[in-house]
Amino acid sequence: MNDPAMNDPVYARAERAQPIFDQRMQAIKDGGTSGYGGDLAGLDHSLKSQESYETKDARLAEEGREPNDLNRYTFTFPPEHYSQGVQEKYQQLRDDGFAPIEGTHSDTWQDPSYKGLNTSWRDNNEDSPTYGQPVEVQFHTPDSFQAKEDNHGLYELGQDRPGARTAERDYDKAEYKEATRHLQAERYQNVQQPENLESLHRAEPGIEQRSKQLGDCSEEVKETVRQDERALNERQSQARAESPSAESPSAQSPSAQSPSAQSPSAQSPSAESPRAESPSAESPSAESPSAQSPSAQSPSAQSPSSALDRQVDESNQAGDSATSTPSPDSETSRGAQR
Repeated sequence: MNDPAMNDPVYARAERAQPIFDQRMQAIKDGGTSGYGGDLAGLDHSLKSQESYETKDARLAEEGREPNDLNRYTFTFPPEHYSQGVQEKYQQLRDDGFAPIEGTHSDTWQDPSYKGLNTSWRDNNEDSPTYGQPVEVQFHTPDSFQAKEDNHGLYELGQDRPGARTAERDYDKAEYKEATRHLQAERYQNVQQPENLESLHRAEPGIEQRSKQLGDCSEEVKETVRQDERALNERQSQARAESPSAESPSAQSPSAQSPSAQSPSAQSPSAESPRAESPSAESPSAESPSAQSPSAQSPSAQSPSSALDRQVDESNQAGDSATSTPSPDSETSRGAQR
């Protein structure tokens, strides 16, 4: 039977790019020479689930905009080496042919409800089969990464995702969302701020600082959110327990067998971050300088990853006679993703 993912060329390109990007990011992680203690976290969630894509991002493609976070990776560094480690990875990404997409690099370390650095890049290596494909790269400390994982249910509730809440309630949506941010902020209270962030901003002036302070909400609404979070987590845990675990393509690749991919945080059920509120997830690639560059204006950049497109077309032509791999990206088999 034909893989449903192949019917959407945007998602299919990202799916084809996953094992290639997995290996390249693992090489970037292993290629660090400065001993900053960096790790590659959550490699088994390096492709956004098809369900999440259809819920959040398919509309972008319909509007002629490109989601930048279908392929996603997270590097972590201890707070004392974070700024130097991020600078090193920026250089390694450039050396490997990636170009930053302007307007998508957001430092939210001053935001109370989400702390980290979200960035988007485009593969400008013309010799690569993923040429033109965008990819999101996040930078965290181990503690901020864990807080993000722990806050996954709250984030889904705040985004008013279908099926997230236990039942329809008579409440003010703005106050409910603010309550989810208050509860997320509680889990970031003990997360240590990275040292020397000012040096990172001097080295990379394209990184923008973004922060949204907390608004008002009642304790009653916060308690309602707590109840909804517990119910959501229980439903997702039960669904994962009842669903046979699907094999992930990344799990079959050498990079997925790395220690970082087998770490407890990498096995967390929630690998997706608050990207919906970050410009890196929905930035129109056509408006960024990287998209305006000569390489981005080439045919393969206008239709990203022509080699991947050919693979997609060949798979579609094969139809039902082709042997397809079950999608590993359901919310139950891979864990709920944002």
